[in-house]
Amino acid sequence: MTEMRTATLPESGVSPRSAMLAYLALTTAAMVWGGSVVFQKSALSSFSPFEVSVLRGLGALLVLVPLWWWQEAGTVRFTARDILIFGGRNHHWSESCHYSLTLRSSDS
Repeated sequence: MTEMRTATLPESGVSPRSAMLAYLALTTAAMVWGGSVVFQKSALSSFSPFEVSVLRGLGALLVLVPLWWWQEAGTVRFTARDILIFGGRNHHWSESCHYSLTLRSSDS
């Protein structure tokens, strides 16, 4: 008669909490990725592709800079130049966005 064996996973050294956080991060990434398609489709009905791209980049910046700050345990120091860049004081894209919004509002 054959003996029944059960399959066991090798010890990976990963705690159950770490594994759960990894699965949660992957699930969140998949949901954000899928949701962005719906968001972009609805946003493109109201805004130009350039404006949607700028808004998406600013949204990512608002999420990633605090995460970066937290990951580095608050040791990151911003210079005045960094704040100007983050604040969009480089008027190349903001002037274009304002021009596009002005044209869009005058079409109505």
